[in-house]
Amino acid sequence: PPGRCGLGDCTPFPAYLSDNDEKPRCMPTPTESPLSTQEADYQGWVCEHRWEGIAGLVNFRKACRGLAITQTWSQNTKPAVDVGNFAFRVGDSCFAALVRGHNTQVRNNWEVLPDWRLAGLHVGLPEGRYCDLASLSTQRCWDRRSCSREVVVGSDGVIITGTVQEGDLLAIHVGARLRNASEPFICEEHNQEYMHEELGAATGCFWSATVALVLMMRLFLQAVL
Repeated sequence: PPGRCGLGDCTPFPAYLSDNDEKPRCMPTPTESPLSTQEADYQGWVCEHRWEGIAGLVNFRKACRGLAITQTWSQNTKPAVDVGNFAFRVGDSCFAALVRGHNTQVRNNWEVLPDWRLAGLHVGLPEGRYCDLASLSTQRCWDRRSCSREVVVGSDGVIITGTVQEGDLLAIHVGARLRNASEPFICEEHNQEYMHEELGAATGCFWSATVALVLMMRLFLQAVL
């Protein structure tokens, strides 16, 4: 943790300034890689489990854990997708897609890639509006009616709308389909289900999401290199 440490004496700074603080003093979700100079020099709490997408990817990992990879999409598959794009389906209920990023500080053989518009891709998932879990900042009191990034799948299993941004990923599963706006919703601050999800992300399941990301990237590199 950040603080004044040295000569055997360490006084870490608390994540919260006081008990009345609504938000902790944490590093915001990075928006570029490598980090900007300001972010790289940051000396406060990092709090990765609070970053955008982490809680959602823990949800994805739990829902899809143990299922076999049933299909992949890359430049070398049939049907093929553009170079730098990779996707896979897990079982018949989970789907993830990635677009390779561009590091301006490292020489490479590609330029900045465009966003991947998924419309027309047959993923074989049930019909519905899905939330891209990688776009969720938290699941706490999430009403499942709206999402920062949505994916719509038609009755034929083909994506109607959905986009993966350059250098980013998208993750959906059938359990994260969005509800009808007319369905009643009450946010219960002490709801055990969401508290368990958030606590899990904060106390260890964050690393499960990290492992999932590493697996995605490993499959991606195997497909494009």
